[in-house]
Amino acid sequence: MKRVNDKTRARNGRKANPQLICSVLIACFAGLILSADLSARPSSGAELRFAVVGDLMGHKEQIESAYDPKCKCYDYGSVFADTAPILQEADLAIGNLEVTLPGKPELYKGYPQFGSPDAYANAMKEAGFDILTLANNHCVDTGKAGLLRTLKTVRD
Repeated sequence: MKRVNDKTRARNGRKANPQLICSVLIACFAGLILSADLSARPSSGAELRFAVVGDLMGHKEQIESAYDPKCKCYDYGSVFADTAPILQEADLAIGNLEVTLPGKPELYKGYPQFGSPDAYANAMKEAGFDILTLANNHCVDTGKAGLLRTLKTVRD
């Protein structure tokens, strides 16, 4: 097999796209899982319902709109008002938390380095999320300390 390097890619006018490669691999594996013959298994009558949500972001405008000057606090309750009933009906609700929870107001900001108040995660819990994934490109936006604090806050 011929080894491909950056010079070869430049000559051919193509570059590897890691996102595309990962997407294709995930689609292939998902296809294998979905094509399994589940009808051969005896049905127990039990059913599990999942609610899986993509990126839970926190842009500057979202942070500002959640701020309540009366209590000098953040309230994200209304953000999940429409989706909470769906999340709460699920047996397991999973979301991808695309922000850190640094605990310092000066680090609450949006793109490109996301940091949000703890109230955001609290609202997610109240809305019905059971699991928040942190494995994404923004998990260290506020450094190692931000990641560790986010882990602790989400677990509590």
